[in-house]
Amino acid sequence: MEAYVNDILPFNEANTQEVIHEINMIVRSNAIGIPLLAIIQGGVAMIGYLIFGAPNVLVLGFLTCFATIIPMVGTALIWFPRSCLSCRNRRLVQRYRTRRIRWNSHISVG
Repeated sequence: MEAYVNDILPFNEANTQEVIHEINMIVRSNAIGIPLLAIIQGGVAMIGYLIFGAPNVLVLGFLTCFATIIPMVGTALIWFPRSCLSCRNRRLVQRYRTRRIRWNSHISVG
């Protein structure tokens, strides 16, 4: 493939080698950088899930690691539903406690 690119580039030999070198550096940096960034983001997200008490921290961190491949919204595909579910569960627990307090107050007063 490199020989084919050398043949079709309209540059002299020195410039062609410089372009090939730059392409190799870009490919290498992406091949190393993207997985490394995914692992770092998954680890940081896992620490955040742990701090805020989310269940299945390892699974969520692992999913976040793979979701970072999707630009702009990748990690949000994992943490947004999780945070909505946490808020919903907190509201349900609070409603349950409120109803229980009301029920207990009716029983103790009545």
